[in-house]
Amino acid sequence: MTVTRERRIHLPFDLDAVRSATVTALQQRRVYRIVEHYGDDRWVISIRPAAWPLLLSTKLDIELAPFDAESTCLLRTTSQRWVVGDIFGAYNRYLNTLAQRIRNELDN
Repeated sequence: MTVTRERRIHLPFDLDAVRSATVTALQQRRVYRIVEHYGDDRWVISIRPAAWPLLLSTKLDIELAPFDAESTCLLRTTSQRWVVGDIFGAYNRYLNTLAQRIRNELDN
């Protein structure tokens, strides 16, 4: 059994700006490691927490898409197979933190 969390954020910016902000947000933190890259608008990231290896790494999918004159960013975490719960809310924090970092880059 795995734990999955998902967050879709709507951003009032064009897709190129969101793509650039996402890449910058990922490159600025060592906890993010790009595992797979599908074109310009989809990545699979491995999040290595500060307490690694005591805490397991987590897979994070990122998908960008245009939405009218704006863009959407879909963030989805998936735990490793043997993780059966998220009692500390780490997966939601991963999603919220990355979403905020993308927003901060867009505001700069």
